[in-house]
Amino acid sequence: MKARTIFLTCIYSLAICVGGCVTDDFNDLAKGFAPVTPNEAATMASDQHSPDERREGITLLANSPFGGGTP
Repeated sequence: MKARTIFLTCIYSLAICVGGCVTDDFNDLAKGFAPVTPNEAATMASDQHSPDERREGITLLANSPFGGGTP
């Protein structure tokens, strides 16, 4: 009986760990279906509190068809 309890506890813990990873992967996958608009990228580029958001916003604007071109 004790071995079964330990086994079920291990299986339950493993399911929780794997479930958390899969959720993150699905969130990243969902980002690909809804691309960031130029307005959202500009808002991200001017975010004062998140350097990661700022970097991503600047990169999105620089790589857009209208950004970084010769005037």
